[in-house]
Amino acid sequence: MRNGIAALGALVLACAGERPAPVPTSGADASPPPAAGTVVLENIAPLPLPLWVAWSDGDGPWQRVSGPGPTFTVRPTGPRYGLAVKCLRPTRTVVRITHALVSEVQRLSIDCGEPAQAPFKVSGRVFWAPETDEMTVVLAIPRQPYIITLDTPVFDLMAPPGPTQISVVTRNALGETLAALLRRDVTITGDTKIELDPRTEALPLVRQPLAIPGAAPGPRVEVWLGNRSGGFLMIPGGPGEYLAVAPEGLMPGDGQDLRVEDWDAGSLRTVIARLGRTRPAQVTLPPALTGVTVGRLSRPGYDLFRFTLDPQPTAHYYTLAAGYARSSVTAGWLGAARQYAQPDLGAVPGWQSSWAPTPGTGVEAQVTANSSNRSFAETWNPGLVGVQDEGFILTIARRDLILQQL
Repeated sequence: MRNGIAALGALVLACAGERPAPVPTSGADASPPPAAGTVVLENIAPLPLPLWVAWSDGDGPWQRVSGPGPTFTVRPTGPRYGLAVKCLRPTRTVVRITHALVSEVQRLSIDCGEPAQAPFKVSGRVFWAPETDEMTVVLAIPRQPYIITLDTPVFDLMAPPGPTQISVVTRNALGETLAALLRRDVTITGDTKIELDPRTEALPLVRQPLAIPGAAPGPRVEVWLGNRSGGFLMIPGGPGEYLAVAPEGLMPGDGQDLRVEDWDAGSLRTVIARLGRTRPAQVTLPPALTGVTVGRLSRPGYDLFRFTLDPQPTAHYYTLAAGYARSSVTAGWLGAARQYAQPDLGAVPGWQSSWAPTPGTGVEAQVTANSSNRSFAETWNPGLVGVQDEGFILTIARRDLILQQL
């Protein structure tokens, strides 16, 4: 089921302002459930790097979790806990913090591995189909878009060695999608040249009218096709409709998700709907996230941040990011509180002040409320939902704030 995480979990992250990247999720593979009263963190990378891990028992002091990994186990004495994990990569990565009830989240994972090997050049051309004005070529790993026009009929990308996939979407002069293809069997062993032909390789597409009540003019509409190999094909829709791959163009393990984004009064409202045999003709946007403010809590050598928000009655969990930390806070842990302060981890052994921005620097903050029409477990970890399980809908309301430099 980890394929499902790759497909829908990546969409959730993109809505939250990140491209696909690992965040703590409950386990979606064949691992046995943790023992009662324990919480397990696992580094699932093929070549795992060391982790700095800390936790708090209930609302108690934060303490270091020892051990080399890749698996760490903590045993809360009460219903609440906090867990913080930092990937010790040479490049900067955030500290990921989880605040949850033991009954809600017992298994978390992070993908912290060796950086990708030196990339090779992937270049080639795409044959032009009638009425085409522009084409976008995208490598799945790493996800790189390249725009092709009549003036630049070739593409030039970089990719690490190993398997990848490459997609092409063609558009006319009005920006309407004409065709889409996905080359699944690409393996990079050195500098590689590829030719792609939408005239003969295009996937069969179906158009579906779409109503979005209460949306601002020009919402962004896309369908994302994900597959068991980690490849993605993103198909832009148009005013009042979306395009999806027809059943005859799908392979075992493929899953499609309709994504609608609407900016309204400073809030991003998103719906992600799993597509199956039936395709929705209407989606309902979540209410805007209100009452959001962010303030500084200065400490010697670094800043922490306090968030205030109006809780959403339907939210299963919130993500709150600013400075050095990105927190996932469940509604059960937050309760009726309207405020959340990032934990002060400075006294935990191994903490490095360089992980946090210099005090007083400008900071971009982000707050999301994450809901769905399913259980908490399936909202927290969409990988639990099968790729053909139609009717699964995630909704995400987001606010972005900027704290100016002092």
